[in-house]
Amino acid sequence: MTVPDSSPDTKPSVLAAVVMAAQNILRDHAHWPRTPTEAIRALGGSRSQAYEMLGRIEAALDTLCGAAGRPAASPRPDAAAAVTRAVLDLLLAHPGAARVGPARAWYGDAFRRHVLDLAAPGGIGCDLTREQLADAARVPLGTLQDWLRQPELPDPMPSPPPAVDGPSVRQAHVGTILAEWRQWDGNFTAFCGHLREQHRVPYGQDFVGSVLHATGLRERKARGQGQAPWSKGTFRTFFPGAQWLGDSTTIAIWLNSRCFVFNVEAMSDPASDALVGVTVTDAEDERTVIETFEAGCQTTGERPIALTLDNRPSNLTPGVAEAIDPTVLLAATPGRGQAKAHPEGGFGLFQQTAPPLTIQGLTQREIARSMLTLTMTIWAWARNGKPRTALGGRAPRDFYRDAKPTPDELREVEDYLREPQRRQERIRLTRAARLDPIRLALLAEGFSRLDIADPDGRIARQLAGYSRDAIVRGLATYEAKRD
Repeated sequence: MTVPDSSPDTKPSVLAAVVMAAQNILRDHAHWPRTPTEAIRALGGSRSQAYEMLGRIEAALDTLCGAAGRPAASPRPDAAAAVTRAVLDLLLAHPGAARVGPARAWYGDAFRRHVLDLAAPGGIGCDLTREQLADAARVPLGTLQDWLRQPELPDPMPSPPPAVDGPSVRQAHVGTILAEWRQWDGNFTAFCGHLREQHRVPYGQDFVGSVLHATGLRERKARGQGQAPWSKGTFRTFFPGAQWLGDSTTIAIWLNSRCFVFNVEAMSDPASDALVGVTVTDAEDERTVIETFEAGCQTTGERPIALTLDNRPSNLTPGVAEAIDPTVLLAATPGRGQAKAHPEGGFGLFQQTAPPLTIQGLTQREIARSMLTLTMTIWAWARNGKPRTALGGRAPRDFYRDAKPTPDELREVEDYLREPQRRQERIRLTRAARLDPIRLALLAEGFSRLDIADPDGRIARQLAGYSRDAIVRGLATYEAKRD
């Protein structure tokens, strides 16, 4: 008897196993069959069926020796397509999470974490081989293998803005903004989100837009000239010195092929349209607001009755309120540009005499700051001396100086300006009451007893603004009328 012919790739161990199986079968026979006819005669059976079975065995020899361990599960037919769709969904939701250039590719942490989640046990790509997963996710195989070997990335945590935003940190962020914009192929809003999520650049759209505009990489869109009919006349002006408005902006300057970005803080008097104080600093913070306010007081010689600032953490602090006291600190209404239309329309400095026309500084940044301070001062100085038709042909400087409000006007304006502060305090107390755990517990117990659906707790938070006695009486009245 001969061993069936096999292909050259058949392992010797497979052939040896076939011979051993034949020996076990013929153990009780005296002679080993030397021809197929002797084998058929010794064991019985049909010749044609024996030859057919021989062909099957020969065909199966190469498949008998596989890799050690449990055989890999065959992937679902649609697994690769599902991985590709999941990757596409991520890129649509997070533009810039991955970028492929002519020489190299860049992948953000969110993209890497997403691909690893797809390959994890229970993921839609867990049954794919590494080659299939890399092809479906459009990631080089070597890159994917590096990701799988590295420890799992921690979940991203929202990082607060740095406590100290020094010049070197800001310059690095400016470089990132310029480099990323040159490779960006999307809208501006998505680009700002890409900077925050993928590169941890802690600046908003105003800062990013100022940097790109100053470097000539992006033009600002012209704002519409129309005004909503309900916004006309909604800001009330009194007399010079009654109320100041504060605001800030960022300005980028190129000096010797380097870009420097500064924060410009200004305060204006809406009644006279005068800019009374301006400072140029590295960042907007509490100290900047106080310095700008003190500059305005030095310019005008007196403090205003009220000061309105943006709803920013650096503006509405106890330190600012204490430094400007007895001036009333007010918060501008969020989303209402007309609440601070005067400082947002222009920046400048109202001074009686011009500062020394001197550029000082040992470093490039100090020189750039000095140049910007001088430029803003000259602009505001000339602006405040230009006559205005709205002021009867007088300049803002003269209109401010000549204002002589009576004691009755001072009292009336002070009462009017303190009213928003009182309203804000009432709103704060109402919101605090809506978070009272005892009132919320009373409402939750009552809703459960009366079968009132409130899955998200919105109704309970609204009713928690009432007193506890009113809540108890209301629940009792509802229960009595229902029964």
